[in-house]
Amino acid sequence: MTDQPQRAAQAYSRTLELNPDSTLVRYQLARLYAEQGQSREAIAEFEQLVQREPHVPEYPARLADLLIQLEQATGMALGQTDQLVEAEKLLRRAIALDAKIAHPHWSLGMLYARQGRYAEAVPLFEHLLQIAPRDYQAHLFLGHLYQRTGRQTDAEAQFAAFSRSQRAHRMEKVARREMEAQIEQIFGG
Repeated sequence: MTDQPQRAAQAYSRTLELNPDSTLVRYQLARLYAEQGQSREAIAEFEQLVQREPHVPEYPARLADLLIQLEQATGMALGQTDQLVEAEKLLRRAIALDAKIAHPHWSLGMLYARQGRYAEAVPLFEHLLQIAPRDYQAHLFLGHLYQRTGRQTDAEAQFAAFSRSQRAHRMEKVARREMEAQIEQIFGG
C-alpha cells in the first residue's frame, strides 16, 4: 500500500477503535483494502458489515465479488469450492434483498457462466436486461449464453441488440464530449 492509502487505512482503523459500530467507516476501510488489493482484509471488513447490517444488499454482493476474485487469483478453473458456494449464497441474498440492483445479477451470472452453468446464468442476464436494458455488454453475454444453451435465434437477436446498444453508447460518449467542449468554450475552465 502506498503512503497515502496506508495513512487512510490507519485513520479508519483508529476511528473504528473509538467507534466500532460505524458502518460508514468500516465500509470505507473495506473499499480501500479492496482497491489496494488487500483482499483478505477487505473480506474481513465486509464480513462484519454483512453481519452488522444484513439488510444492505451491497455488502453481500461486494463480499461475494471478493471471494470470487480470490478464487480466480489461484489460476484454477472456478469449480464448487467452499468460497464459491459462499459467494453464490451471498449473491442470491443480495438479489433477494433488492432484485432491482443489476450488480449481483451480473456477478452471479458471470460466476455461473465461468463454471459452465450456462442454463442457470441465462435468467440472471435476462433479468439484468430488464433492469438495465441499455447495458450493451449484457446483450453480448446473453447472446453467448443462448448459443451455449442451443438457442441460436435468441443468440442472434441478442448480438444484434448488442451492436445497436454499443453503437448508441459510442454516440452518447461522442455527444457528451462535444457538449463538454461547448460548455468549456462558452463558460471557460
